[in-house]
Order: sequence, then structure tokens, then C-alpha cells
Amino acid sequence: MTPPPPEPDQLAPKRKRRLRAALAADIANFSGRVSVNETRAFGNLSSILKIGREELDRHDGDLIGMPGDGLFALFESAVDAVQCALTIQQRLSEENSLGGMRLRIGIHVGDVLFEGDLPFGETLNIAARLESLADPGGILVSGTIVDAVSARISATFEDRGVPRLKNIPRRITTYAVHSAERVNDEELGAPDRTPLDKTMQIPREEKRPIASPSLQERLAATPAPPMPRPPEPPPPIDVKPSEPKPEIPVVSDVSSTCVRPLPNTAAKPALGPTASKFSSSRLPSSRINAPSPEDIAQIVDALAVHLGPVARVMVNRKARTAQSTGALIEELLGELKTSDERAAFRSQLLKLIGR
Repeated sequence: MTPPPPEPDQLAPKRKRRLRAALAADIANFSGRVSVNETRAFGNLSSILKIGREELDRHDGDLIGMPGDGLFALFESAVDAVQCALTIQQRLSEENSLGGMRLRIGIHVGDVLFEGDLPFGETLNIAARLESLADPGGILVSGTIVDAVSARISATFEDRGVPRLKNIPRRITTYAVHSAERVNDEELGAPDRTPLDKTMQIPREEKRPIASPSLQERLAATPAPPMPRPPEPPPPIDVKPSEPKPEIPVVSDVSSTCVRPLPNTAAKPALGPTASKFSSSRLPSSRINAPSPEDIAQIVDALAVHLGPVARVMVNRKARTAQSTGALIEELLGELKTSDERAAFRSQLLKLIGR
């Protein structure tokens, strides 16, 4: 006799909730790097993911997925998640063979719904949204992470406000995490503010209402108007006797006078294409230090991290009129939106700026 088939409820995996810190990582503008050099981009991707997996093992992180050019991991400790992210970014910043590829990391802590071994829930979505807003090479965490780890690790937390997260109706306060050894007050733009404690700094100054002065104080502070000066008497008029005007000779024959012709302005030759503001003889000398093809290739590779495939077209167009490699780099800095992108682009091409 065969046993009865199991009920549908017995086949479904058991659901449970666990408090976890979710870490989402992704390479900034990876599709743009692929469009420039596909072979090198995927080679660098393998090196970056290898470093990420090594640090996950050292910090007890569970790798739950590797979507495309990133990774997803869960930690039982929020401290371990932040320390793992800091170590990954530190190791990647010391690698010189990655061609400027930068990793973005987002971290959030909350309840994670497990159905069997598969995790689900809003905590994973928030971590992915924070990762998309992080700076290339940076870490962006939620306020709950700061509350959990700020007194337990040596790091600096920079307030990034409350952005609008896609499909997340709640307000999520965000903070950028920096290594305490390499970030000081001046780099955060707050040289005259003191940190809340030795591990945390929020570069936002609280605005206090300024009491308006009373009427008597305003009248006392108002300077008295200057006294008007008396008008000066007019200078004496020196009257001289009138002199007889010289007689103008009357010319009866107009043809006998000498008439100087006016200059003929229409006789000047029109400016041709070579007679522009810059003479054709000066153009070769002004382009002596023009960017070389090798410099242009390096600049395209560095700019593609931030602008994608359009970087090649933009660099080639501006290189036609650039007087030097350094001038070309300085002109391209204006095409980047954030200061972090401009600093990363400039530091990568620092050896070419002086050319």
C-alpha cells in the first residue's frame, strides 16, 4: 500500500525572519568600460570580485548572489559589514592594475525574510538603492547602520541627507563612510566644526534663530548723516577785449583749390579663411604641445568610468583645439558633475597634467 501524497503546505519551505546587515556592491559605470575595452574590463572585474570574496570570508559574510558586475552579501553583525566594506575599498585603492575601475557599496540593516535559504525583503532593496547612490570608490550606509556601529569602529560618517529611494516610501537618512586615517575635516568641507565624537562627524551645522535688534539699538548703530557743505563761489570771469576775426579769402574758382581725397575704406581686401584672428603661421607653433594619441587613449579610458561610451567622442572633439594635454584634462573636468568624480579623474591623470 502506497503512502498518501504530502500536503501542499508540507512541500513549501518554512519562512522565517532574521536580523541581518545587507551589503550590495557594484562597479561604477561598468558598461562604459566594456564599450571602451571589453577584454580588459572583464579581466579587472574578475580581480575586483576576487578581492570582495576574500574579504567576505575574513569578515564572516555570506555571499548570496553575484548579479552581473557586483555582489550581494549578508552579515550577522553590522560592524563586520562596515569593516568588510572599508577593507575592500582600501585594497582596491592600492591596486594599480584595475585601470581606474571603482566599486560602489551600500549597506543597510533590518529584518530579512528567508524562504528556505533564499533571502527576500525590503532590507535587500534598500541596500541596493544605497549602492546606486554611493560615490565611485565610496560606501553609503543608512542611519540605522550608523546607530549600530558608530561607537564601535574607527571611521568617519558624512551626512548625505535623505534622498528619494525608488519604491521605498520611508525616509532613509544616508551617510558616507570614510576611513578615519585618510579623511580629515578639511576634505569633508568642515574645517571649523568639531566632530560629535572621535568616530563620527556630521558636516551640517545647526542653524540658530538670530534675535532681531531693538529699535533703540538700530538707531544707535545708524551713523548720523554728514552736514551739507556750503556752496563754493564761482570763479571770477576774466573778460578780454574782443579781437577782430581774420578775413576768409573768397575763392572764386573751385577747381583751383587743392582737395585731399578721403581714404577709400572699400578698397581693403576682405578677410579670407586664412586671414583670421590667429594667423596660419602661428597655428603650428600653438599646437606644438598638442595631446598625443597615447595621452588621448589614457584620458578616454579614465573618463569612460564616469561618462561611458560618450567619453571617446567628447575627448576626440576637444583634443582638436586643445593646446596641451594638461589643458585638455582641465577642460574635461568641467563635464563631470560631482567633486568626487573630478578628484578621481584628476588623480588618475595626474602625471599627464603637466604636459
